Amino acid sequence: MRQQGTIILLHCASVLLAQPEGIDSLEEKLLQTPEKNRVELLVQLAELYYSPNVKKSLEYSEKAFALAKQLNDEQGVYKASKVLRRIHRRLGNFAVALEYTLTTLPQLEQKKDTLELIDSYLMLGNICSSMENYQAAHTYLIRGVILGKSKSSPELANAYTFLGRNYGKQKKYDSAIYFIKAALALEGNQPKADYGLGNAYNYLGEVYTDLERYDEAFYYYSLASMLSEPQLSSFGRTLTYIGLARVYLGQKNYPKAIRAANIAIDIAKANHYRDRARLAYLVLYQIYEAQNNYKLALDCYRTANHYKDSIFSEDNLQYIENLKVNYETQKLAQQNELLLKDTELKNARLQQQRTWVWVAAGAIGFLIIGSFLLYRINIQRRQHNALLTEYNQSLEKEVAHRTRELVQSNLELGRQNSQLEQFSYIIAHNLRSSVARITGLVNILSKFNLPDKEITGKLSEAAHELETILDDLVKLIELKNSSNAFEQVNLPDRFEKVCLVLRDKLKEVKPEIETSFREQVCHAIPAYIDSIFYNLLSNALKYRQLQRPLIVRVTSWRDDGKIFLSFSDNGSGFDSDLLKDRIFNLNERFHTQADGKGMGLYLVKTQVEAMQGSIYVESKVNEGTTFRIMLPVT
Repeated sequence: MRQQGTIILLHCASVLLAQPEGIDSLEEKLLQTPEKNRVELLVQLAELYYSPNVKKSLEYSEKAFALAKQLNDEQGVYKASKVLRRIHRRLGNFAVALEYTLTTLPQLEQKKDTLELIDSYLMLGNICSSMENYQAAHTYLIRGVILGKSKSSPELANAYTFLGRNYGKQKKYDSAIYFIKAALALEGNQPKADYGLGNAYNYLGEVYTDLERYDEAFYYYSLASMLSEPQLSSFGRTLTYIGLARVYLGQKNYPKAIRAANIAIDIAKANHYRDRARLAYLVLYQIYEAQNNYKLALDCYRTANHYKDSIFSEDNLQYIENLKVNYETQKLAQQNELLLKDTELKNARLQQQRTWVWVAAGAIGFLIIGSFLLYRINIQRRQHNALLTEYNQSLEKEVAHRTRELVQSNLELGRQNSQLEQFSYIIAHNLRSSVARITGLVNILSKFNLPDKEITGKLSEAAHELETILDDLVKLIELKNSSNAFEQVNLPDRFEKVCLVLRDKLKEVKPEIETSFREQVCHAIPAYIDSIFYNLLSNALKYRQLQRPLIVRVTSWRDDGKIFLSFSDNGSGFDSDLLKDRIFNLNERFHTQADGKGMGLYLVKTQVEAMQGSIYVESKVNEGTTFRIMLPVT
């Protein structure tokens, strides 16, 4: 076995970390590629350098991550962070690796990317296990195992391997051996070109070493040592050497143990594997302690603790020393420069002292007189400035006030002009039709010998229609110039009054009128309430559905400090969604079954708004119409 161990060490030590093929061509291509297209190339270079030169891999992956962030390249950010988390885990910077992994985990869970999700769970499990948080590690690794089983993923073998190692660290050796051997069985059935087999051999060796079953441990470490890239990385090879060193230590073969530990340290230092270097120095500490070489044991123990401080502690120390040297150098240079300037100033002052003595007396007198004059001028200037400021503020307020008045006047004029245009249109349209009818009847009367009674009836009807139009226009004009006072109005009484006015039409139509005045009194203008009831009720009678009895419902109630009035019918209705912008306009008509002038709803809306209220309408064709009026309580 000793001879076999020597052969294994010689074989392992002969493994060189050669630069992977394709790096030179990729780096040359990177220089020729525009910046916006470099993310993918940077990620490829980071992956190629991952095993041979982790520091170079870190440099390229950080550049890729920063560029992808700048370009808002979500996929590029994920690819770069995936490499970064692996690098920082190898370097022992577990907190950073954990941050990169958790940052991308929600995105993977949302996309349900199975392979990448399993890889993230395994990474989180390994990081937590390295940080000795075995419970959290177990949670993540079990998620990876369950997901791998459900999808028959090739990553299931790795999940078993890492779960077994986590059990081993908790000294649950039976479970550890079971899961790692299950992983080896899967690797045998579905071999993969990755580090899975090497990890399984190394972790089984760890378990058997802890159990002091050194022959079995040596067997699995031997299998691992014979593997080459990509089945065993330089990172995994450090674990193989550390494991062999522990086996030799257990067998009290100290020279071979020291040699294996030193090889692990050389590889760890070359690749900046801080955590693996720490483990190797701890094994060396145990070896030297077993040999009673306490001086070397203490040195190794201190070095192992030193590796806990940072990823590249030597570089950081050198950087700090350089900063100190630069700081001291700059400080001395500044002090020398100040001393030179101080000497020059003293010489200049000595040369000027005599001149200043002669000039001082005259200058003091001049300064006193000048100061007095400046003081007087300054006082006068402040007084003038205060007056100007006060005048400007007053002027600005006056201009602002006049501007608001002009804007309000312009708006009012615009509104009145618009209404005048509508009045003109109504007068031109409605009066023209009535006058045309009267003119036609007069012509008929002059040409034909018709009964006077019939002609007189037609003329009376046309005159009545003209009178109705003129009454509506007068109401509109009165509404614009109205100064009617608000008072307490009894809604049931006002509705009853309107019903009396329309009693002949109500007897003709015989509608079913339902009233529910839960709020009977409101603060309003009585004439407007009468007009609103009149127009809404007459419209309901005029545009009823002839195929069914007319039902009219009038209700009122109070809510949230306002009075609501609802007026609904089951008449012909109209499409309120389609006509919502025209319903309350002047001269708008939506039915042909009855005569109308298109002013009733305009009057209603204008009167409601004059009482600081608002009106809404909902209507459907052949179903009916509902008007809702909201008025303030006071």
